[in-house]
Amino acid sequence: MERSGQHRASHTRRPPTRAIAARIALILCCANIAADAQPPPETKTIARPSEVLHLYRSIRQFDFNERPLGNFEKTPMYWQRLEGRGLPAYASGEFDESTGYSAAPSFRLRLSGVGANVCYEYRGEDLAVVPGSDYQVVGYVRCDSMRYSRAFIGAFLVDSAGNRIPGSEAISRLLSDTRDWQRVELALIGDFEDAAALRLQLWILQSHNWDASAARPESIIREDVNASAWFDDLAVYCLPRARLRLDRPGGLCFAGSEIAIEIELSNISSESLEARVLIQDSSGRDVHSLEGNILAPDDPRARIKLPELSPGLYRCRLFLSSESESLLERSIEFAVLAPLPVVAAGEHDVGVDIARWLGPDIDGLRELAAQFGCRAVRVNIPLDPLAPDSDRTKQGHDLAALVRTFVGSRIEPIGVLDETQEIRESRDARIAGGTKPGSSDEFQELLGPALMQLGGSLATWQLGAIPLDDPSGTRWTTDRRQAVHAYLSRHVTLPDLVIPTLDPERSIDARDVLSVLIPQYVPTRSLVPHLEFLTQTSPNRRWLTIEESRAGASREMRLADLMRRFVLARSLAPDRIFLPAPFEQSADGGSLAWQPTEQYLLYRTLISYLARKTADTVIHLDEDCIGIVFRDPERPREGVMIAWTWRDRPLEQPLRAYLGGAPMLIDLWGNQSPLPVEQGRVSLPLSPMPVIVDGVEAPLAHLAASFSIAPDYLDPSEPDNTPTIRFSNTFETTLTGRLEISGPPAWRITPSTTEFSIQSGSTFERALAIGTPPRQVATTEIVKTVLILRSPSEARLEFETPLTVGLRDIQVQASAHWDGPDLVVEQTLRNQSRRPVSFEGRCDAPLHPRLERTFRDVPPGEYRTQKYILQNARELTGRRVRLGVTEVRGTRSLEQLVDIPD
Repeated sequence: MERSGQHRASHTRRPPTRAIAARIALILCCANIAADAQPPPETKTIARPSEVLHLYRSIRQFDFNERPLGNFEKTPMYWQRLEGRGLPAYASGEFDESTGYSAAPSFRLRLSGVGANVCYEYRGEDLAVVPGSDYQVVGYVRCDSMRYSRAFIGAFLVDSAGNRIPGSEAISRLLSDTRDWQRVELALIGDFEDAAALRLQLWILQSHNWDASAARPESIIREDVNASAWFDDLAVYCLPRARLRLDRPGGLCFAGSEIAIEIELSNISSESLEARVLIQDSSGRDVHSLEGNILAPDDPRARIKLPELSPGLYRCRLFLSSESESLLERSIEFAVLAPLPVVAAGEHDVGVDIARWLGPDIDGLRELAAQFGCRAVRVNIPLDPLAPDSDRTKQGHDLAALVRTFVGSRIEPIGVLDETQEIRESRDARIAGGTKPGSSDEFQELLGPALMQLGGSLATWQLGAIPLDDPSGTRWTTDRRQAVHAYLSRHVTLPDLVIPTLDPERSIDARDVLSVLIPQYVPTRSLVPHLEFLTQTSPNRRWLTIEESRAGASREMRLADLMRRFVLARSLAPDRIFLPAPFEQSADGGSLAWQPTEQYLLYRTLISYLARKTADTVIHLDEDCIGIVFRDPERPREGVMIAWTWRDRPLEQPLRAYLGGAPMLIDLWGNQSPLPVEQGRVSLPLSPMPVIVDGVEAPLAHLAASFSIAPDYLDPSEPDNTPTIRFSNTFETTLTGRLEISGPPAWRITPSTTEFSIQSGSTFERALAIGTPPRQVATTEIVKTVLILRSPSEARLEFETPLTVGLRDIQVQASAHWDGPDLVVEQTLRNQSRRPVSFEGRCDAPLHPRLERTFRDVPPGEYRTQKYILQNARELTGRRVRLGVTEVRGTRSLEQLVDIPD
């Protein structure tokens, strides 16, 4: 079933909010489900329900066979259906006595109706948490009629008062139509001091709840209105606690430095454990492994030094087993960084969005942001006065610590005012009842707790989250923006307000910042026209927020397209660019920690090489190949070029380009290699993934890119064939040298040599008089130009420019084919001028009389075709015939040669 985004705003059509959203958010926020609604990767734990697992305590088994226990209700004992908006009563669950995984019965959840989700939570008291342990949940699920919804198992920890512990959540992989039973599992980290018990949840959830694009007004919301999922044979196991981490924060280390991983193990049983460590690169290839006596029996800690690794992203995996039975796996991702030009904080206006932030590992987050070279970090500040005081207090302390950390690292923190749906509805209701919007009481309720914790250290505030939660701009009106600015001014010195929008022409106060979202549906090749507003003056600072496009199905193409979007946006020089954070929080290593993603290395390399530089020249290297030269105003002769091809695969042969000096090729992982130079030209390999060419002599590259001969055609019937040769001087001083021009032997080009002296910033222009021989046939000839530069740089540049011989505004084409022994020659004339034309056509073939035809009064924009039939002309096979046209009552004429086919 499909519903428009406008229907979505009604009371019964709105997606689940507070009653369900708190539970959805606690699961989905830490699961890191992608905005394109793709299922997350499966949990890394690989426990198996065997006798070995029972050594580590099988805490609870759910086979749902409760009739012998005296339960004759429709639902299992201690399983409660969650209620609230988005969780209607008509979406429910019950025993299914007819089916099960190993045996009936099973627990069936069912959707029936619009806007429905369903969740049951186990609240029995028999899932107490054992200190020093982690947990494994294994179960079996079968789904039916699920296209736009997903079934999964969730789990989290609670304290002794039954309150959920933030950051403890985990979910299984998402399932749609399976028909057959599917095994799912999830790992739950028990590393929380106040954890008292474990909670289980069984879900059927509509996919639009985590699809960011569904929040847009124009989006179509798709839902299942009749779907079922069966759950059976759930088991909860208490396992050894294992922690895996790099020996430095953020999962970052530099090439050439010592790399070590640390393992910490807490084994609650007396059974011995075997460990195996595996290192894989980003493509999944094994690069190093270690097994055997990794863990000493009497020492729960181990530090393992890894071999030297080249720059890139790696995954370290720890496998624990007992008696050859796999128990669990821990994994972390870490990056080996190539040495790059140093980028101090503030030298590059790039920021990142970390959205909602979970408190642990501030040191890792700080290290990732600092090495990335970003200047600002946006973090969502939930505005929810209805949340429990304990949650708000802890969240406030965590945010305050985070803000102080960024300020100390010269990275600007930006608070994103992330209103809940209930807050918006409450405000709308008060306004409808006559309350003036933007009152001090409203902002005291929303912002007071945050300001109390953050003090004046947070000077920049963004009104609304990304993706846009207010695309129409109706929520933060001018009056309300002024009111919040006045309120913040009481607590913060000179606060800045950031207004997120899709409309670059939106009118806001000059003191505010306009943050324009570049949506994923804008194709990368159309990005520059979409950003044309950046070339116009504006009283506001203008930021860009770039979403990843959906171009390319493969991982490599998606990464390449993302980097191209960044380079094109950067070339238009916005005041700041914001990117989705290329690092993430993960508990796969046994504790919640920050680690890099593959985009981290690619962005970091671009940011480092483009720091302090502005776009100078766009070079069209070849068809579908582009290079953008950036240079530092303080070093105008030095530059870097970012180049790629728009094609789907690498070029078969390198391109040749004049870039000067001895440029170095750097891939986006930071690996360097010299480029071969032959006769002043660089051989440049290109692929869809951009590459960096460092050491480009920017003025020389600009000169080569600016060279042209236009127009690129000759009309032999016109008395003056005068194409103009042009090139520009972007050197800081006068450019001097000699110009040599030559064409086909029968052509006369004047002047053939020219001395030139061009002032800095000027363009050289010289008309070329070209004389062609009598009866010049229509063809394409090469004009060779040699630029011999003397100062300020000595170089020799050679250009070969194709010039097409033809008639201005008249297109003439010819072809030949055989009709038995007869040769049929067709001549087509197309009138591209603004008035009717008439031409006489002719065909001259050896040993055959001339044939003539007439193209009479051909209207503008139309064409005519004439046929010449040469009878019994097989002797012309493999030879040429000459065709021509001469204007009636005019002077224009053109000759053509046509090859005769075999």
